Parts: sequence; structure tokens; C-alpha cells
Amino acid sequence: MNLIDLKQALTLQVEVLNQLPPHILAFSTLMVPEYSHVMDLMLSEINEEDQARNYGFVACLGFTLAMPGRGTGLGEKFQAEAAQLAGRTFFSPNRAARFEIDGIALLGVAVGLVTLKTPKDETKWLLDLLETSEQTLKDDDWGKSLVRATRAVLTGEDWSLVPDALIKVAIPFALKMNPDSLQRQEAWEVAAILDETDDPVRVSVKRAVFDCCASSLATLPINGANVSELITLLENISKSMSHWTFETKTRVKSVPFSQWNIDHEYHVQNLLWTILKPIFPDLVDEESLPKIGHTTSRFDLGIPSLQTIIEVKFMRKSGQAACKSITEELAADSALYLNPETKYERIVAFIWDECSQIEEYEVLKRGLESLNGVEKVVILPRPNRMKRC
Repeated sequence: MNLIDLKQALTLQVEVLNQLPPHILAFSTLMVPEYSHVMDLMLSEINEEDQARNYGFVACLGFTLAMPGRGTGLGEKFQAEAAQLAGRTFFSPNRAARFEIDGIALLGVAVGLVTLKTPKDETKWLLDLLETSEQTLKDDDWGKSLVRATRAVLTGEDWSLVPDALIKVAIPFALKMNPDSLQRQEAWEVAAILDETDDPVRVSVKRAVFDCCASSLATLPINGANVSELITLLENISKSMSHWTFETKTRVKSVPFSQWNIDHEYHVQNLLWTILKPIFPDLVDEESLPKIGHTTSRFDLGIPSLQTIIEVKFMRKSGQAACKSITEELAADSALYLNPETKYERIVAFIWDECSQIEEYEVLKRGLESLNGVEKVVILPRPNRMKRC
């Protein structure tokens, strides 16, 4: 089975999601954020009066608080409901255990408490409860692992104490932590095995492991990325521009819509700086090079460790004349920038094409990449939704 098919197999259908209890749906959404549209609908339709003092509802609120942009206004409600929950008597001999042995519910409440930075003395009741819960679930590896995960969320304990390989990776990843490579490998070996008996919770956990491992494979190393990886990163910027802020209507009530326009070369440089600086700590901008005769030159962006200059160009007009102008500019840059005194060996050109003249790219790139020292040319056409040429 290829990765696309595996991902699809680990994705719950809407019909299944709609039948889940609120806290299970919220947990699944924390694991797989693409389910958020289903959860938003559930939250809009839920009758809060009917759910009051329902531990599943409290856990649902807890998970929701940890989701960016979805916990607004829920903090006080969660705190009030959690306080009611804390006042209950658990493991009563006259009542069947429910919340006490529901690992997902325990986790949801813990996530909410931690998200709101609740003082430790106000979370002690849950820690005390977890001790008895773990003893009760000692023969249930999955349930015990959820309890251990809940303790790790509350206390920051070592996640290696969680027995289950999937839970050990999926939950930290969903909470923006970074499982180590050995843990990811162990979890992947389990997640890649499909089992028709897996319930929605286990499928969601497997999917989170899949996403964690996939994101790890797709991430450039923070230190030591080479020139080919730099080029790959620049070439893929076009894929991320779909989320660039360029609104045509208000998305948040009472907040006017915004358009982050790219108007000139400096805007493009800022875009590249934002993307590249975390990956290439030695990235520099607008740095002057040693004088050649009477000429002082200054490049746009440079990565000294890679001996590479990133030269940014902004094509305002369409047609062959504009392409010729860019070629002449880059030829001049190459002659000035690449010499023994500068210690730079190559140029990667990044061109913002204001008029999206894609039909010219093949000839333009071939010509520019034939220039001395020009390693690669990356052209980013202005996205269609931002088009104005």
C-alpha cells in the first residue's frame, strides 16, 4: 500500500465522525485537524444545558481549548465545569466507574487545565485520581497508556513512560511537541499495519502518527541544509502561497479584511527572510561586498555557510523586453558578486513575476542558468487570486 492509500485508510469518514460522542470527536479533531469542520458543526448544535455536568462535555471543551482559533470564550465555561467535576467522589462503591476509567476524557480535562495554565494546587485532584485509575487499568495497556499520557501532560513527565508506541508519539505531536526519531520509528511500524477492528480513536491516533512521520520526512534539517535543499525550499514556496493573507471579505466579525500585497522587490526579500532565517541562521541581507574598482555592490540575501547569494528580482511588465532586462541585470550581478574576494561561489535567482507570464519561463530560465555562477532560477508567478496585471 502506498502512502496516499494509507493516509486515506486512516481518515475517518464524515458519517463515522458524526456518530462519535463529543469528547471522542474533539480528541479525533485534535489528532487530525482536518476534521474541524465536523466538530465546529457539533459545537454549534450542542445543547449546553443538556450537557452540563457531563464529563464528556468538559473533556470536549478541554480539547477545544488546545485548538488554535477555537477556544475563544470557552475558558470560563471549562473552568466552571472542571471545578464541578473536581468536587465529585470517584470510584464510589455504589456507582460504576465512568470518567475515572475513560482515558480520553481524563486526557481532555488535563489538556484544558494545562492550556489555561491552571495552578498546580487546582490540578492535584486529577493527579490523585490518575493514580487509582492507572491501578484499575493495569491490565489494559491502551487505557493505562492514556492515563500515563494524561499524567505527562499535567506534569511534564517523560513520555517514554507511556507504554503504547502510538500514544507516545501521536499526543505529543498533536500538542506541538517533538517526539524523537526512535519513538517515531516504533510508532510508524504499528501505524502502518491496518486492522479492521481498530475503533475511531485508534484510527485517529494512527493518522496522527502518519502525519508526524510525514512532516518529519518533509522537514529540512534546521542545521546543515545544503544548496539543493535550499533550492527545493524556494521552489516549493508557490505551494504555500495559497494561505497568504489576501482576503476579499471579512472572516472575523468586526475585523476588516486584509490584503498582504507584494508590491516590490523588498517585499519579496521580506517573504524569503521570514521563510529562510529559521533554517539558515547565518542568513544575511543587504550586505555590501568588497569594492571592485570604483564600484561598490550589495546583494539581496546571502548564506555564507553555503557560499550562496539569493538575488531577488521583481518583473513588473510582461514580454520579451522585461525578460531581457532581467537577464542583463543578473549578468551584471554575477560579474560583481562572484569573485575570490567575496567568498561567494554561486547565485540562486528568485524572480517574482507580477504578470504571471508562464509561457516565457522555459526560455528565461534556460538563458539565466547559462550565466556564469547562476546555479538555479526560481520564478514565482503572482498567484491568480492576487492578480492585478
